[in-house]
Order: sequence, then structure tokens, then C-alpha cells
Amino acid sequence: MTAHVMLRVLALLLCLICPMPLAAQSVGDPFDARWLSDTEKRYIQSALAWAGTYRNSVDGKWGRGSQSALEAHLSHLRPQDIRFGALLPLLRAFTSEVEQSGWEVLHFDAPGMSLQVPGLRMVFDEGDGAYPTLHTPDRALLFRVLLESYDKTVAQHRWLIDNHVGAQPAYRLWQDDRMITAARLESGKHAYLYSRDTGGFTTAFLIQYAPYEAARGQLMISSLVRGRQDTLALPASGALRRMMAPAEAPPRPAPPPAPKANTGVGQQAPDALLGTGTAFYVNATDLVTAAHVVEGCTSVRHENGSRLTVLQVDKALDLAVLVSRETSDAYLPLTGDTETGLGEKIMALGFPYRSLLGQGLTVTGGNVSALPRHDDAAAHLLFSAPVQPGNSGGPVLNRRGEVVGVVVSRLSDMKVLADTGSLPQNMNFAVSLAPLVAFLDRAQVQAPGRRAAVVDMDRGVPPSVQNAIVPVECW
Repeated sequence: MTAHVMLRVLALLLCLICPMPLAAQSVGDPFDARWLSDTEKRYIQSALAWAGTYRNSVDGKWGRGSQSALEAHLSHLRPQDIRFGALLPLLRAFTSEVEQSGWEVLHFDAPGMSLQVPGLRMVFDEGDGAYPTLHTPDRALLFRVLLESYDKTVAQHRWLIDNHVGAQPAYRLWQDDRMITAARLESGKHAYLYSRDTGGFTTAFLIQYAPYEAARGQLMISSLVRGRQDTLALPASGALRRMMAPAEAPPRPAPPPAPKANTGVGQQAPDALLGTGTAFYVNATDLVTAAHVVEGCTSVRHENGSRLTVLQVDKALDLAVLVSRETSDAYLPLTGDTETGLGEKIMALGFPYRSLLGQGLTVTGGNVSALPRHDDAAAHLLFSAPVQPGNSGGPVLNRRGEVVGVVVSRLSDMKVLADTGSLPQNMNFAVSLAPLVAFLDRAQVQAPGRRAAVVDMDRGVPPSVQNAIVPVECW
């Protein structure tokens, strides 16, 4: 037997002894991480960290720790009974979290570290001096970068150990090139401090969270790894994305008869609140909001519980029209001849952090910072009025109370800091009036023109404007 034939026989025997798994095809296949790409495994690890069962690094390496976390999350099933379909509820919920909270990657060159942060839920705090800090408005979730001497960094680790409360000692892992300390403070918050010696000084990352922000806090901790990483997303051609597609989703009970929405948004009872946004009436029954506010929703509702039907969506513009079953006496008229000038004073109105703070309509003031570029199909206005998660879909008004745009996004402070070393100041974007009016024309939505009475916004926001702007919920 020649050497070539012997090698072929040996290879065949190895395949018989250690057969390679086939690609996963359906939700009914037994779960096997070998069928998945590293990106898909990293996504599952992130979802499990968010769910509170995974405490290791999100690195796409599926070992015993990852498998144990999965089995703990699906503890109602025997390990041998876990199928791919059992992961889908977790993955769908986590996908909504990724989109609603705007999870994004921050990379820091000096220590060679990166992590994921929920950028749409956090704001940059200029009051923290030399320490770049991101935090939620109530500071229940906080991320801070510290550049200190080695001795001062050690003192910060020791402070956490000395101020730890709890039955078990504080977690401590101190090595030559890094130090990690995790402690629970008397305030009830959890603190995690990771530091690395970067030559001459130490770079440290502090992540602190209250118990009700534990899901996001733990994901931030688990995502803190060496090197660069991609933003959380499932590969479009991967097995998990295919299984999560509507055609592969488990069958659901038929909903009761209801008017059909053009976008296919379902009418069955909601299971969980995925997020909130802002919308405003443009006539007695039709409302405008941002498309990403209603994306992925089973049901869209007014806060009072009344159902809103999605009439039309333009993802490129990030605009959507909703139809209400209840009529409104208040609406914001749109006029195609409204001109917006560079530097003009404007107001952004909406309901930021509605589910967290529960406040009424909020108003922030600023200026038009830049006019649309000629090659910008959405004709975005750049404006300086501060906006937060929940403002999306709200109107931008001029001093006469006329709509000049729809809030759609803001520039991430920490992303720009990581990329450029400088901080943006209130750089927010709105789809301007011309594409908004054209979108409503395509949707065959009639929007009345100017008001009979002149509105002077310098004297405050009148009830006729306030009542036209409402919070909307994605279920």
C-alpha cells in the first residue's frame, strides 16, 4: 500500500471516529456550539451575560463555562434535551435590547482594550473632571476611565476591598500586568474595577451598577476584553439569524380580528415592554414617529393603552406613520414653505427615559447647528438641543411652533471620544421638513397647513402643542 493510499485510509478512519457535525438546519436540532461561528457564539454569550447566568469573557470561545451558563438559563430542560429553538426567546429579547439601548463598541488604544456600552441610554458627564464618564441619568449604571499612577490605582482597588459589604469577601485577582476587584458597596451598588499597567501610568475601567441595572452592568463587564471586537450583531447568513426569521419562528395562536397594518405588525397581546418613544399628531388620527421606535414591535400603543396601527414605514428616512383609533383635537400643522435658517432657535419636545423617570413632556432648547448637505436624502438638520433615549420620533419646532424636523438620532459622545480623543457637544440629528412632507404624501396622509392663531413659543409651550405630542410604547 502506497503512502498516499495509507494517508487517505487514515483520514477516513478519523472521520468515522470523530465525525464533524453538519450545519444546523432548524430549531428542532440539538444545540451544538460547533455548528456556530465565533460571532454567533459571542452573541449567545452576550445574551447569557445580559440574562445574568454568564460571568466570563464574551470572546466567542465556547467552553464549559459557556455551556454551564446556557444550561443554567434553560434549567427547566435536561441538558440532552436542549434544542436550538429553546434559545430563540432569549435571543429575540436580547436583540430588542441591543437595538433599543444602542449597544456599541468602545476601543481604547493605550491599554488595547474594548467593551460594549448601551450608548443610547447613557450620557457623558462633563462634571467629572479628568475622568471620562458615561452614566444613565439616574447614575444607576456608570462607566468611567481613569488614568492614574500605579500607587493611586492600587489604593482605589484597596478602597473597594475595604468598603465591600456582604457575606462573601470581595473578588480579587491581582497579577503582574492587571488587577481586578469586584465589590458590593453599602449603597447596594456593585463596583467592578479593571486596571492594566500601560507604561508610566495605569489605565483603569470602573463599571458600577445598581441591582436593577445588573443585566446591562454584567454585560459591560463580560464584554471588557483585550483587542478589538465587532458591534453585537448576528451574521445575516448564519444559522441563528435564519432560525429567528419569522418563517422559522414557532407557531403562535391566531390573534383576534383586527384592522391589518401595512407593515405586518401583529395584533396579539403584548408580552413585555421593549421600549418607548415619542410621536406627534399631524391630523386628528395620524401620528408621525421614527421608524426605529416601532421596529420589531408586536404591538405599538399609546401610553393610555389604546392600540396604534403602523400605516407606513420608510427605514431609509427613519420615519413611520401611525393611525390611532381615537381622535385628537390637537395636532401640529405642517407647512411645506417653512424655511429653517442656520443658527435659528429651535426646541426638541418628547418623552426621554419615560419608563425610568415617568415625567411628562420635556422641552430642551438649542439652535440649528448645520443645514442639510446636498447629497443627504433625509436632509438631516444638525441641532444642539439635548435629546435622550425616548426623544426619538418627537418634533423639532421653531419659535412659531412650526415643525422643522423629526428627532431620529444623536452622536455618541463616548464613541467620538474613543475614536478621536475629543468630545462632541450636543450633536443631534432630525429628518427635516421636506422629506417628511414627501413621505406623508406617499402615505396619502393629509396634513393641515398653518394654524389660525399664531403661537409664540418664547412665552411657553401652549396646551394646543403639548396635547399633540404623546409617548408611544413598543411591546
